[in-house]
Amino acid sequence: MPTMPASAHVDPSRTVYVVEPDDAARAALVAALEAAGCPVVGEEASGEFGVLQAAERHPALVVTRLDLPGLDGIEVTRSLASALPACRVVLVADGDVRRRLLEALEAGAAGYLDAATGPAAIAAAVARVADGGTAILPVAGEPRGELPG
Repeated sequence: MPTMPASAHVDPSRTVYVVEPDDAARAALVAALEAAGCPVVGEEASGEFGVLQAAERHPALVVTRLDLPGLDGIEVTRSLASALPACRVVLVADGDVRRRLLEALEAGAAGYLDAATGPAAIAAAVARVADGGTAILPVAGEPRGELPG
């Protein structure tokens, strides 16, 4: 996990906790988030442990994969809405990303992103959410400005 130098100023409104089961994908996302000005305060591979650790660390945002072993990203979102109401959750989906978009938004997600857009685009979208916006990226290969459907 990346660590911030003791002298570095960390804006608490931009802190992120990452829940991603794939080690390489998690490392790439962490690097992209840090480069986008969103300090990563922790990372985990499973939904259950991600919720527990996020509850201890109080990040402003949690970025989680939709499909996780055990507790999936929708349940992570619901759990965090209860445990950390101020925390905003961004879900990252792959495969048929349209299949659970409405469910994710109803669970309280502030973002729903296509993993195929890559770590840099995901990090930029997370930064928008940190700044108070929402982020729903189109499915990779589909024109921007149109909600997949």
